[in-house]
Amino acid sequence: MPDESPSGCLGMILGLLGIRPTSARLAVPKELPFRRRDDFLSPAERSLFGVLCHVLGSNAVICPKVRVADLIFVVDRRSNQGHANKIDRKHVDFVICTTDTVTPRVIIELDDSSHSRADRAERDEFVDAAFQAAGLPVVRIPARHQYQPAEIAALILPHCTDQKAAEPQPPAPMFSSAVHCPNCGNVMVLRTAGQGARAGERFYGCKSYPKCRTILPCAE
Repeated sequence: MPDESPSGCLGMILGLLGIRPTSARLAVPKELPFRRRDDFLSPAERSLFGVLCHVLGSNAVICPKVRVADLIFVVDRRSNQGHANKIDRKHVDFVICTTDTVTPRVIIELDDSSHSRADRAERDEFVDAAFQAAGLPVVRIPARHQYQPAEIAALILPHCTDQKAAEPQPPAPMFSSAVHCPNCGNVMVLRTAGQGARAGERFYGCKSYPKCRTILPCAE
C-alpha cells in the first residue's frame, strides 16, 4: 500500500509551517500519560467524611469535591459574566443531598489554616454569599485531627430535614408584561406539553431549563 503522507519538498514546507501530516495528527500514543491520584481526599477530609457517614447513615447522599458551577448557576449570563467567572473552577468539600432525588441540601466546607489568609477569606465570603443567594446553606467546620459526631450532627442535621429551604428573592422583572420565574427571576416561556396526562396543555417553563425546572400554569 503506497505511503500517502506528504514527503519531499511538500513535507519540508509543511514542517516549516508547523503543519503535521494527517497520519501524524491522528496518531495515538500507545500509553496515555495519565495516572490515578492518591490524594483525592486529604487526611482531614477523609476523617470528616467518615464522621459524616456515621452521623447521616443511609439518610443522605454525601458527595465530596463538587464544582460550585454544578450546584448553582448565574441568571442572565450575558449580563453577569463576571459573576459566572467567579464561580468557575471553584469546588466545595462536601455536599449533603437527599437520597431520593439527590437534591443538594447543605454545603460542608472544611477550613484549615489556609483559610485565615486574606485571599482565602475573601474567596470564602463570596462563596457563602453566592450560596445564600441560591438558597443553599453553608456549614464551615474547622479542620481537626478528630471530630465529635454529636457536634457535627448538631451543625448539619437542622439543614437535612424535609422542610424546603428558604427561596431566594428573585430579581425585579424588567417588564411587567412578561412572566418571570419565581425561583430565579428569568423570563418564562410558553410551552405545550407533548405527552403524558397533560398532553396538549399549555404551561410556562423557565427559560433557564434544565438548570431551573420551575413551571407555572397558563391561565388562558
